[in-house]
Amino acid sequence: MCRTKPGRSCAITSAGASATSTGCRSSRTSGTLRASAGSSSRTSAPSSSRGRIYAAPDFGYWTREDRLALVDWKTGSPDPDATAVQLGGYALYARDILEVAPERVDLLEVNLRAGEVTTHPWDETRLDEIRERLRLSIRGMKAWLRDADANLAVLDDFERTEDLRLCRWCNFKGVCRPELLSPAP
Repeated sequence: MCRTKPGRSCAITSAGASATSTGCRSSRTSGTLRASAGSSSRTSAPSSSRGRIYAAPDFGYWTREDRLALVDWKTGSPDPDATAVQLGGYALYARDILEVAPERVDLLEVNLRAGEVTTHPWDETRLDEIRERLRLSIRGMKAWLRDADANLAVLDDFERTEDLRLCRWCNFKGVCRPELLSPAP
């Protein structure tokens, strides 16, 4: 296990791999971040107005310089805005769950296709911007729920696409179009 503070251990997440690098063992556990849907304060909103965000970096390890490196592997075309939000979520994970200050975290975007590594710098101001963006996103998603307290959505409240090619990549096809999960005869 990694040490973040004296007496506190943490697990650095990995997407399916277990590796040892500079004394840190990866595992498939993840923490939970909370972003308030009602205010930008980190601690003042009651839990019923919060959203739960799961962060699972592709790989994490401690460097020889005692820095936490969180890696996101990319295989497709670059999307700087989406990558910034995703890596920002990992930085929040490091700060809020692992209790590692942003100045001790290296956020690395590794484009496997191009063979490029991009380091994304972070500070408290940037993290607050990401937290606010996540808060607004959670509020927008909750607006679609029939009962936000029970996290209950009703399928009929959502328009389904007629272009079934889009369903191929959709995370919700098992709910929305379960017939597409069946193997063809």
